[in-house]
Amino acid sequence: MGLRSRGAVLLVLLMTICTAPASWAQEEAALRAATSRLVESYLRVGPRDSELPTGADNANWAILEKVGLTEFLLQSQLNVGAWPTVWAPIKTVLSQRGFVALSPLEAVTWWQETRNEPSRFVRLLAQRGLLDARVPEDRARGENLRQALGVANGKLQEIRANLRYERAGWTFTGTASLVPGQRVVRAVLKGSQPCSVSGKVKSADLALKGRLFADKDAPGGFKLQLLEHQFHSTGCEETLKSQIAAMVLLTAGGETRVSGSLVMQVRNDTVTGRLQLDMTQRQAGAALQTGHAIYSLRASLDEDGALTGILTPISTSGSKIFRGPMMKVGALEGQIKLRQGAGQISFPGFKQPLSWRAIVE
Repeated sequence: MGLRSRGAVLLVLLMTICTAPASWAQEEAALRAATSRLVESYLRVGPRDSELPTGADNANWAILEKVGLTEFLLQSQLNVGAWPTVWAPIKTVLSQRGFVALSPLEAVTWWQETRNEPSRFVRLLAQRGLLDARVPEDRARGENLRQALGVANGKLQEIRANLRYERAGWTFTGTASLVPGQRVVRAVLKGSQPCSVSGKVKSADLALKGRLFADKDAPGGFKLQLLEHQFHSTGCEETLKSQIAAMVLLTAGGETRVSGSLVMQVRNDTVTGRLQLDMTQRQAGAALQTGHAIYSLRASLDEDGALTGILTPISTSGSKIFRGPMMKVGALEGQIKLRQGAGQISFPGFKQPLSWRAIVE
């Protein structure tokens, strides 16, 4: 992950924090705070190497990181949920039972982490100095608190937001959600851009999940553990095939029948492929001349679908009259758009170019 692009997203997070009021923990929207912390935690890790196998995947990730995530954190739809309202049922229980020194997030965390060992909840309260576990009345207070927290936890409401925006020719849609009863925050961002070549779209999708933990020293009074992250990308990928058949004149003399096949793999602005040609020539009073050649194709595709590339010979065989011309580098040009293409192939040994017309199969 590039330091510059990572810094752009982190700068947005920093601006959010620095422009918040002094009572940030109470006043910043709960969903925005949790989502910002989730993205911040992910950016320290970034996509796995296995999620960026190609240059096209890296390019899509760069768009999602520099543009998609930066704009995601600026969307006003994230301004949902006030912390006092989010934790109101828990705070009421703590206040009524005399445990106001315990934060709602901390209380929910302890309640969840002691579900398989309820007695440990009382011990945690004792370690904090909130009761004396040796006193039966205090132990009962702790046990009653735990039961009441279980009821209140079921009253906590999920908050969420749906987002959609367009930037840099990409369309982004996303969701963010906070489930306080589980202390879980999720974010999903999907970016897409039409492919002029294939008529499909290239995409960059990100899914994140994290869990909140109480931390009095952290902004907002909580920290976040990144639990899951997944990045998936698709490029403008397409395979086009063409059959070639023509009669051409050789610069060395004579008319030759040429047949063969062209296969092109398109991925974003890069085209690779393979050309196979078979040539036959029969002149009056002479034996049949044949030739066979295989070429590798490497080409580039511009935004308008214009294609230019070179054909490099891989193997050649056959009659001497063909081996010389076939061992030379050829050129391919044409236009690809909306799942079909057409153009010409030129070789130094041919007096006129070969025509090709390819479609997606």
